[in-house]
Amino acid sequence: METSEVQNQLQKLLAKDTPPGSKVWSWSYDEDPHDPQLFRARVQITAWRSVFSGDWCRGKKLAQRNACLEVKRALDRMADGGQPDPR
Repeated sequence: METSEVQNQLQKLLAKDTPPGSKVWSWSYDEDPHDPQLFRARVQITAWRSVFSGDWCRGKKLAQRNACLEVKRALDRMADGGQPDPR
């Protein structure tokens, strides 16, 4: 699963809730103070007013993909009639 696939799903789902030119999500990263290569990504889904965090990973790209898995799980829960419950 690529980050762009999750972003496309979000954009389709939230098209009515996201003003033109606005981002569907925004990223931030936590850095491990003892290992400069460990990161945890956090992604804020603006329309949901939710933040999803991934696990600690080696490198920002892997950390971002890991956080995307959490967003994907939320999208899957919504497809099953649930809520986008951040974890």
